[in-house]
Formats: sequence, C-alpha cells, structure tokens
Amino acid sequence: VAETRELAAQAAKRRIELAFEYHGNTLTDSTGSAVALLEEVDHPSVGTYWQPAVGVGDDAAIESLQAVLPWLRGIHVFSWWPRTERLRLSARSGLWRRVAGLLRSGGFPVDLMLEFVPGDDPAILSQESAALIAALGDH
Repeated sequence: VAETRELAAQAAKRRIELAFEYHGNTLTDSTGSAVALLEEVDHPSVGTYWQPAVGVGDDAAIESLQAVLPWLRGIHVFSWWPRTERLRLSARSGLWRRVAGLLRSGGFPVDLMLEFVPGDDPAILSQESAALIAALGDH
C-alpha cells in the first residue's frame, strides 16, 4: 500500500493514473479484496480494471462491477463460460449489454478492451469487435 501511494504520487505529477488488474492469488483476486486495497491506498490516481470473474454468473458479475465503479479505469471484455472455456462474445451478450447500461446510466466513461477471443484467433477479431459494438449499442 505504501509503495502504491508513492508510485501514485510520482505518476500523478506526470498526469498518469495507475490501475490494478484482477488476478488470482493477488490482492485483487476478489471484489472484496480489490475494494479493500483501493480503499486503503486511497489515492485519486489509483484505480482498477474490471473483468467478470471466472465462473461467475451475470448477476454476480454486475454486483462486482458496481462495487468498483468509484475506482474504475477500464474493462477487459471477453466471454469465458462456465469457467475458462473461451466462447464467442455473443455467448454473453446479455452481460455486456448490462455492463454498457450500467456505465451509461452512471456516466462512467471508460475504455472497454477486448482481451481474449476464442482460440486466440486474429481472424475473428473483427467479428468479436462487432459483437461488442452491438452490445454497447443496445442502450
């Protein structure tokens, strides 16, 4: 926490923000631990990226997103379900429509970044991008 505050102060002088990323076996491996870390750091230049946790349904994912909205800097978009099986983004289009609606209703302008596509296949990136744009356009 002390090192993060120090780095945040240095970054802020350069008008740079820092963001944690959710990962297993880290201080951001759950919504609760991520929020606790961000609250303890308590620096305006420190936030987090968000992504739906592996194996979590849409309702729990939305609750997780709502919990980190004050610190949200970006969203990693992908469609893993029910665990780490990489599906087409359209397989969880309902989740992404809800995410878009939540962001719009709260006025949270953040970047949404396609992080994974099935098979890491660059040939379907344009189709996955179109699916994300379609989900965003539903609101």
